[in-house]
Amino acid sequence: MIDVKVLIVDDNAAFRSSVKNILSSEPGMRIIGEAEDGRQAVLRAKQLKPDLVLMDVKMPKLNGLDAILRILKRSPAIRIIMLSLYDDEEYKQAAIHNGAIGYIIKSEIVQKLVPAIMKAVSKEI
Repeated sequence: MIDVKVLIVDDNAAFRSSVKNILSSEPGMRIIGEAEDGRQAVLRAKQLKPDLVLMDVKMPKLNGLDAILRILKRSPAIRIIMLSLYDDEEYKQAAIHNGAIGYIIKSEIVQKLVPAIMKAVSKEI
């Protein structure tokens, strides 16, 4: 059985709540924290030591693409999946280049989030 500590990062509280609802019924997935911008994400990742960060691309104070670099510089074992409203190849490539292991369009989150997490934590990437 898996045990995945998840940090959810998005500037929209309702979206963070939706992600928590999706993951709440999944065995072995624990939401250990939330952040509403990239700066908070970097701090919370340092404090909470998640296995996985689900991070929005566009946020105030520090965007998700830059936050990835800061988080992975300090904690390279953390897995990061980007979540975005934008089905944009440039964002996707930038996220992967910066160290994200996945990129999910928010409109597809219900279908794709759990399989992407399972793939990420099973190290099939």
